[in-house]
Amino acid sequence: MASGVAELALTAHASERASGLTTGETAICHTPATCLMARYVVEVGPFKAALSSLRDALALCRAQPKVSVEGRGRGDRVEFRVRLADNILSHVLVVSELNYTYGFPLELANGLDLKTRLRLRSSGLRRRWWFVAATVLLSEASTLEELLDLLEELEQVIHDGARPSRARLAWSEEDFAKTSEAYPELGTWDEYLGKLRRDLSRDTLAALRGALRECYDNFYERYWERREGELAELASRLKRAVDVLQPLRALEETVGLRLEAERLEAFPVDVFRRGGGVYGAHPNRITCTSSECAPLSIHVDIAHEAGHLVIGGWKLRHSDSVRELASALGRSDAYRVACAIEEHVVALVQLKVDLRYYGERRVTHGYMENAAFALAERVWSEVESCGGFSFEHFIEEYLGRLRESEEAKRALAECL
Repeated sequence: MASGVAELALTAHASERASGLTTGETAICHTPATCLMARYVVEVGPFKAALSSLRDALALCRAQPKVSVEGRGRGDRVEFRVRLADNILSHVLVVSELNYTYGFPLELANGLDLKTRLRLRSSGLRRRWWFVAATVLLSEASTLEELLDLLEELEQVIHDGARPSRARLAWSEEDFAKTSEAYPELGTWDEYLGKLRRDLSRDTLAALRGALRECYDNFYERYWERREGELAELASRLKRAVDVLQPLRALEETVGLRLEAERLEAFPVDVFRRGGGVYGAHPNRITCTSSECAPLSIHVDIAHEAGHLVIGGWKLRHSDSVRELASALGRSDAYRVACAIEEHVVALVQLKVDLRYYGERRVTHGYMENAAFALAERVWSEVESCGGFSFEHFIEEYLGRLRESEEAKRALAECL
């Protein structure tokens, strides 16, 4: 990106020197046939390119930069894969306003009629979209038919008590049991399945399968013929970027903890061009953004989504402290409070990793300007100043200070 910006700036300066004009002026050329000589000004961020050729201006206007990271590849434990299943599901969820995105072209947000979108939006999928999307992410489903088959199996698991074969639930019975022991308000596994049956009814899952088929037939099949190759090419550049930059290693060094899995698998998703409801699933899979500039921000995606996977065990180890804080907030849903705390902590981890690459503090998450985040940042610095950072020390101190700070508790409560 830096070289492209420099080239653009040089183009602007060269044009100004040639004409003797500054941007925005027009020259009148007096020739035997008086003519108007115009310059075409194309702005890209803070830079302006002044061009005398309409053809060149159109070419620059339509150009999309191809960004790559060059350097000595030292390797990182991250692999990238591109699948239709994750992409079309996220597309349907975003178009139906069950998830959200940034920077996705409005003209591409189609494939479903209004009735289908409203039906999905008013269903229990609003509360369980992550469970479905993460279950798909953990699967080996790639094609549309494999995705539809997986959703049929998910219905059988939830409603008929079938044992999963292709599906790996985003929250398995074993993991649920460990979590509910620490947070009894979650109830039993059978009670949890009852909530899933209510929110992901047979009608809701059938509506989702129908919406996926409708989107594929009306739009996505033809669109994917082109976009799949572009995402595959982007995935190769992302792999090159992480091998040079080593963001997973930077994350692990920042928190002093290691991802339990041998490698992290990342899946670029078309609808998440510059951000939005990007998600992950334990133990080692995440989605990531897919703009042409993604190689410059992949460290942010990994710091946040893999950050959840790396630090997530704290919720079980410190459940007593979370319940005390939940009680101070007047909340009975301590696990939800724990998730809100973790989102603030992971946003802080994201900031710390980004500092290593960007070189200065910048806001890349919505929580970075509230009081609960500011408190976490202060506690982190204090722990760090004691001569070596310990995540356990940090989280213990942060939970205690949260209980004491009325301002931070109010900010946290607003996120619940």
